[in-house]
Amino acid sequence: MEHLLLEPITIGPLRLPNRIVMPAMHLNYTMGGEITDQIIEFYRARARGGVGLIILGGCSIDPAGGGPYLVGMDDDRFIPGLARFVKETRIGETKLCAQLYHAGRYAFSMITRQQPIAPSPIAPQYYNRETPREMTLDDIVQVQQAYAQAARRGVQAGFDAIEVLASAGYLITQFLSPAANQRADEYGGSLKNRARFGCEVIRQVKEAIGPQTALLVRMAGADFVPGGMTNPEIAQAAKLFVAAGAQCINVTGGWHESRVPQITMSVPEGAYTYLAAGIKRAVDTPVIASNRLGDPYLAGQVLAKGEADLIAMGRPLIADPELPRKLQHGNVELIRPCIACNQGCFDHVFAGLPIQCMLNPQAGFEAEREIKPARRQKKIVIVGAGPGGVEAARVAAQRGHQVVLFEKSLHVGGALWQAAAAPGRQDFWRYIEFLEWELELAGVDVRLECEADLKMIKEEKPDLVIVATGAIPVTPGFVRQATHPHVVLAEDVLAGRAPVKGDSVIVGGGSVGAETALFIAHLDAIDPEVAAFLLIHDAETPERVKELLTTKHRKITICDLLPGIAKDLGRSTRWTVLQDMRRFGVEQYKNTEVVAINEQGVLVKADGREIMLPCQTVVVAVGYRSQNELAGKLAEAGLPYKTIGDAQAPRKVMEAVHEGFLAANEA
Repeated sequence: MEHLLLEPITIGPLRLPNRIVMPAMHLNYTMGGEITDQIIEFYRARARGGVGLIILGGCSIDPAGGGPYLVGMDDDRFIPGLARFVKETRIGETKLCAQLYHAGRYAFSMITRQQPIAPSPIAPQYYNRETPREMTLDDIVQVQQAYAQAARRGVQAGFDAIEVLASAGYLITQFLSPAANQRADEYGGSLKNRARFGCEVIRQVKEAIGPQTALLVRMAGADFVPGGMTNPEIAQAAKLFVAAGAQCINVTGGWHESRVPQITMSVPEGAYTYLAAGIKRAVDTPVIASNRLGDPYLAGQVLAKGEADLIAMGRPLIADPELPRKLQHGNVELIRPCIACNQGCFDHVFAGLPIQCMLNPQAGFEAEREIKPARRQKKIVIVGAGPGGVEAARVAAQRGHQVVLFEKSLHVGGALWQAAAAPGRQDFWRYIEFLEWELELAGVDVRLECEADLKMIKEEKPDLVIVATGAIPVTPGFVRQATHPHVVLAEDVLAGRAPVKGDSVIVGGGSVGAETALFIAHLDAIDPEVAAFLLIHDAETPERVKELLTTKHRKITICDLLPGIAKDLGRSTRWTVLQDMRRFGVEQYKNTEVVAINEQGVLVKADGREIMLPCQTVVVAVGYRSQNELAGKLAEAGLPYKTIGDAQAPRKVMEAVHEGFLAANEA
């Protein structure tokens, strides 16, 4: 029986070959708004992979609501580039859609050189925090015309569909929600009035594109902001949008300023399908479900249960553009998983950088990082089976080289094992499983529990040695002097090798220290499955269950020399970690120097005075240093080598994976 994801479906006049949608994502590949070779090659790879619908965007409809980092659709001069995009990415049966974007109050004046506009002069609590100018009726007419003109340009360029963006807290959402719309005219007040702006945009866009082009609307399934709209209310708004001409509702989570995590690894897979289901019950058009739905089995369940008709897979198709094709051929185990780490995608977008991918070093580099057969087969020895070493082994073997991979531990994955132990980081286990499968598929000679030395390497007679030996924890003087048994390393705590007794002080407030604090906090909390059981059976009140989920039986303190905690975490993830730390009552000491560790606890200096932080366990998480002694020995022996990942300098997983890819692809 064919997978439900592979069944064709019709949206208005448009027939899709399958139900997999790549939603619009900011890629930062189009500075100045112009279509580039980079964005074309990126989407060509996804079209070749067999995705049913690609949505390009956001596409700026006017300068005030967009910016130079978006795809330009606010002027006729962009039509030739858009037409080139359509021509060169129209591969197989994949259909192409352009998303019309206006940020409203989410626009940044330092980029647009204009004050943001919105239905009411209310600044976002989070995000840009700029107070927008209230739109006049003339503004409303002009912006609606801009939507229609941009839609016309999209049709002229040859797109099969147009999507109106009415989600994430952008302009149409701002009109729709009472959290941002306090108007007293015909565009404010009742739901019908607040939906009027969006309905008029949809009607004008529908008229501009004609009957041969499909019209989609991307909606927030719930605002998730104080005073915002709930899912049942948005379902009623969706009915109005459909009546205005929308032929498909593409449902995502809440707003950018929401304090409810939506895109991080801690979000359970499929957590927001209920939002799509709520809208599907209200409309008679196809509905797309989004957010954390990269697992084909889970996505198929969503379709089978009738919660949605199509599945949006943004990051999963960045990680593996061949996902649809692999599913079609029954090779689900070969699909490179997206683990929602956000290191290369969302964190890059927030930093104004072109997106990449931690697991897929070719994402964004489709043209220049093609894997080609080696001109001459070589013997390549790789020392260290962390993510960088495994990536190097995979690519080298795929190019035809003979590869031997040494790993001193019992398993591959390196530091990923500690990363996976932290709360909300369970997807790292999927990554580890995938690394194991890739090595088996590539036919790499993997030698576990084998710590390679110079003699062993010489016996292999390698043409190249890739050193991926990782890093080891730093132990500063105050730690070396503290011989007490209650002083342990963070990585030993996360690995289950060190017990945590009583109150704890974590020395070091980087990402490892923060995640260790949450790991300890969760030791006394009930499991979410138990919480659900207690709620369903009315065994405890919701308040008591929440208390049990965030129990505070032990005091946890984290201290660091720097002025901020977890500063090395990406922007998309850091705020959720800090929020969880506050929820569990983790006490933070910033700008704090550790003076000494003794049997009573940790003596620190903060604000010019010494403070004793009493505890029963001291956890050390002050950073890592490269473990690369082997590189020096190889150099002395005259053996050709390359050093990658943490062995070169302690950094993130993404750098290790990309360096492993390049080292092997250039060998």
